[in-house]
Amino acid sequence: MKQFNNPIKGSLRFPSLGGVKGGFFIFLIIIAFASCSEKQHFSRRMDFDQGWKFFLGDDSLAAFTNFDDQNWRKLNLPHDWSIEGEFSEENPTLSNGGALPAGIGW
Repeated sequence: MKQFNNPIKGSLRFPSLGGVKGGFFIFLIIIAFASCSEKQHFSRRMDFDQGWKFFLGDDSLAAFTNFDDQNWRKLNLPHDWSIEGEFSEENPTLSNGGALPAGIGW
C-alpha cells in the first residue's frame, strides 16, 4: 500500500487499484453512479372509453374487421353485461357466481 503523509492526521493509506480487486472496485463505482443518475419515466394516459359497442349473443362474422356493428348498443367502460340480467339461482353462474346470467357477448 502506498502511504501519503497527511500533515494533520499523520499518514493516510489508499488501497491499490491494480488487479482484479481494482477492476471490481471501479465497476462498483460505475454502477453506483449509474444507479444514482436521474431516470426519465415516460407515462402516457390514454382514454380508450370512446367507441365501444356491445352485442349480447354470438355472431361468427363479428370477428372480421369489416363487420357492420351499427346496430350494436353503444356503452361506456367499465361494462359488465351480466349485471343487467335477472338474479336467479337457475342461471349458469349459480349462487356462488352471483346468480347472474352468463353467455357470449361481443
